[in-house]
Amino acid sequence: MLRRQMLLGGLGGLVATVGTTTGAQAKGVALTEPAGWPQRGGPMSVREFGARGTGLVDDSPAFDAALAFMARSGGSLYIPAGQYRIDRPLQSINLLNQAAGVRFFGDGPASEIRPNRLRDRLFRFDNVHERVSFEDVAFVGNGVGAEADCAAIAYAAYCSAGIEFTRCAFAGLRSDSTDYRGLIDTYAADIEVHKCYFGGSAHSSGAMIHASEFGAIAVTHSTFIDYMTTGSVAHTKTSACASASWIWISTPNAGASQTAAEQSSIVVRQCLFDEGALRGIDLDPEGGARIERALVEDCNFNVNGVTWAAGLRARNVDRLAVRRARFSGLGSRQRDAVQLEAVDVADLEHVVAVAGAPRLRADAATQYWSLRDCAIPVIASQAARARIEDKGVVTTFPAPA
Repeated sequence: MLRRQMLLGGLGGLVATVGTTTGAQAKGVALTEPAGWPQRGGPMSVREFGARGTGLVDDSPAFDAALAFMARSGGSLYIPAGQYRIDRPLQSINLLNQAAGVRFFGDGPASEIRPNRLRDRLFRFDNVHERVSFEDVAFVGNGVGAEADCAAIAYAAYCSAGIEFTRCAFAGLRSDSTDYRGLIDTYAADIEVHKCYFGGSAHSSGAMIHASEFGAIAVTHSTFIDYMTTGSVAHTKTSACASASWIWISTPNAGASQTAAEQSSIVVRQCLFDEGALRGIDLDPEGGARIERALVEDCNFNVNGVTWAAGLRARNVDRLAVRRARFSGLGSRQRDAVQLEAVDVADLEHVVAVAGAPRLRADAATQYWSLRDCAIPVIASQAARARIEDKGVVTTFPAPA
């Protein structure tokens, strides 16, 4: 309980920010609509399309009507405070050959979108060439022990400017889909996640965030934890619905085209990863593809209790940098803080691994790793070369002849 209070207490600023910032205030700019929208005093509201937001009736028809309107040429949709129950997958948006984007924004945690036992994704975006963004919206599941809420919250494919979530909450959501591998799932679309909170949610065969064939992924100032409260409802992940990873980077199959532009860089900065997933971050490109660059900085990992769990796994990565990270774990088992598999260069600086997750592991396909001013008590390495620098003293492996 004390650990839980410490974790949640440290996130007070984030929760307060989400709760007190409205969508209209979020970017500090005037809200304008693209050409072709009706002349109004501000953005369209989902209430204008008939949404009630009581949580007692299905608001899918109202959202579908709004999305159909946005599918003409993009635009913004305001989701006022309320509980919007969604009983069916929403209309997809395809803006092929249009220079337009879509934006959804609300009033923070008070703007709840509640997928209700969907067997498919909630939102889908295809060929959107300007940014797809969600701001100040909460996606809320049905509670502890409920069946799957949806296959995914959002799926984006071939969206050249990517998809972005800012100050959004994902509470008590369940997915068991094998078609979608993340609550946020993308193919050939970049992802930005900033100041978001994933609490009590799980994807039994995937992750909170999954990306295939991407150019750039950025996840910053976000929290991944197995507990969250919305109103009077406590959402707690159970061992029966654990996620494989919080963040999972993969590629679709061995035949997929993998150019440098498609598989480029990952940045994860100032995030907390609790033990609710078997791996905090899993960089695991499939089909022989490789990730060019990955940076993990100023992050805290509490490693899952399963024996083979890990805080960070990196496989088929050209260059990995881990800076100012802390790894710990529950219980007395020795689990891996960092796993390196077929990594060309891994540089770790000011990394601390303590009881429960004290180990750095590197396989024989890893070419080189280095530690600078790190406290990692257990090293299991088959890598070709390694370097340890501690308070100015340098040790290299293998030792010079």
